Amino acid sequence: MKKLIIINGPMGVGKTSVGKFLCEKIIKSAYINADWCLYINPFVMNEETVKIYFDNVIYLAKSYIKCSECDYIILSSCLDNEKYNLIVKELDTKIDIHHIMLMCNEETLTERWKNDTEAGWRDDEGLKWSINSFNAFKNKTNYSLLIETNKKNINEVVEEIMNKII
Repeated sequence: MKKLIIINGPMGVGKTSVGKFLCEKIIKSAYINADWCLYINPFVMNEETVKIYFDNVIYLAKSYIKCSECDYIILSSCLDNEKYNLIVKELDTKIDIHHIMLMCNEETLTERWKNDTEAGWRDDEGLKWSINSFNAFKNKTNYSLLIETNKKNINEVVEEIMNKII
């Protein structure tokens, strides 16, 4: 049975890095970075663009599910419960879905964010939003695996996921 691995959590917690590395480690896998499913300039989130975002995520996931070369589909995204349920509802129920929540403390997030800002990937404003979103992610209960990424490197996080799912 094909497996969909959804990597969720606040911005900056490491979803993209973990998703890419996990895809490199798992044979017959595909990676969807949901950030790229709505990459427009200027960046605008409204009813129209949110629909485009979800249509693109669902289209890519369904395409990989149908692909004989893919046994694992890895999706990284910031999803609230409503958006998570929307994606899962639209996908084939004959797949095994694993919802992984990555979390870290504020100190770790700030350090990672600083590195990303120096690399030109993020700005300081997004850090405030991400920290403010912590409680919403901490209150989620619909995940199958919670991984605290504090003091863990990417290899340790990926190994933990692989040991639980593969």
